[in-house]
Amino acid sequence: MIAWASDRLEFIHCGQNFGRILCPSCGSEIDVQLWQEWMDQDYGENGFTLAQHSVQCCDAQHTLHELAYEWPQGFARSGVRATNPGVGKLSDEQLARFETILGCPVRVIYEHA
Repeated sequence: MIAWASDRLEFIHCGQNFGRILCPSCGSEIDVQLWQEWMDQDYGENGFTLAQHSVQCCDAQHTLHELAYEWPQGFARSGVRATNPGVGKLSDEQLARFETILGCPVRVIYEHA
């Protein structure tokens, strides 16, 4: 297990598990090319800024982190990585224990290389 921290806000991806990107307000699919444009716009010298973007489907405002990703992805300045731990998906109880220990919400991202 590896713990890491960064001064920059980084994108944590799910690798080959990447599926669709959905609007969290209405569930409509967001075009990957548009998402990539937002990623390029949001990235700067200090990492990602997570500006609000107006989604075309319902005009709601969301950051890249707030979008609904199939499989989960997100943005972070720190994390814990376990490569091939052989435990499968974390249970709700295990996730709750991590959140209690860390004192903050946790988004689990399963990366398939």
